[in-house]
Amino acid sequence: MPSSVGSWLLRTPIPIKDIKAKLVDLEAALQQASHDMAWQLHKYQELRNFKLALNIEITTYNKLLEWRMEQSWM
Repeated sequence: MPSSVGSWLLRTPIPIKDIKAKLVDLEAALQQASHDMAWQLHKYQELRNFKLALNIEITTYNKLLEWRMEQSWM
């Protein structure tokens, strides 16, 4: 911690109740951020799985189309 900040903290009395209230607020914000990140990860995984399923379907249709094109040339 820089000495100017440290000396400011020593010179400025901060009531313990204010510090505890700020700590409670920060813990609540951290909990909410953790919850939001978990939700976003879940949604990302859903989208990734959906994209994978679409890619498989597209590949399947492309193979089918290639096969039909080969059949039509024969």
